[in-house]
Amino acid sequence: MFYNTSYRNKSIDKEIDGHLGESYGLIKTFQLRGKGSGRMLIEEMSQKLFDSLDGHAGMHFTNIEQRPKGVLLFFKRNTSEFTWAVPFHHLSVFKTNTYNIHAQGQYVKLRLSTVFPYNEKFLERMMKFRNDYMELGICG
Repeated sequence: MFYNTSYRNKSIDKEIDGHLGESYGLIKTFQLRGKGSGRMLIEEMSQKLFDSLDGHAGMHFTNIEQRPKGVLLFFKRNTSEFTWAVPFHHLSVFKTNTYNIHAQGQYVKLRLSTVFPYNEKFLERMMKFRNDYMELGICG
């Protein structure tokens, strides 16, 4: 599910919360030691995602926010913001010479650059949450 979130839209917020659960509160965020990643450089993305970003060439960055039932990937291009909502049961992650996030027939490849080590603990925790979620059989 890919959304243009440049402007606040309560129906989109409600839809995202319905699919992924509400954002963690302040106390839970402190317990988790953060709910989001730092900025990561995108090496490559699927054509559909690229077209959704209005086909702008150049450097793209993403941030990831963890939710109880999935993750949100945020993209910003000029004054527009886009959000890709990915439920855990659609999420596949591979680490090769890039960090690959696949879901719903789309993908994003993140560069393993100098900023990646700062996000590695977050990404490991994200995958632990995904695995726990899938093992409990609460996926929909």
